[in-house]
Amino acid sequence: MSKVWLVTGSASGLGRDIAEAVLSAGYRLVATARDPRRLEDLMKKYGDQIRTASLDVADEDAARAAVQVAVDAFGRLDVVVNNPGLNTPLGRVFFVKRGKEAGARDGFSSQV
Repeated sequence: MSKVWLVTGSASGLGRDIAEAVLSAGYRLVATARDPRRLEDLMKKYGDQIRTASLDVADEDAARAAVQVAVDAFGRLDVVVNNPGLNTPLGRVFFVKRGKEAGARDGFSSQV
């Protein structure tokens, strides 16, 4: 049986690469992004193999909803890839150096 994946940050960068690899390998995927419209090309290409969900990983309710999308569409969830984007501790190093420590702390807490 094909594994069901959930990949956060699927709209660009590493998350996008992972999402495309998962789909091209024949697995089923819930691809998440802050703006799921950025995933429309994957929806067109892979059809019933993919579902999308709006997700900011700092929003626990949105995270639960994204998991529920997998369960509702595919009956289960096997693999989760939490792929933090630029709005994470590593991406916020730039802002810390510019005096925005609170933003870095928020980013860190959403990932740890």
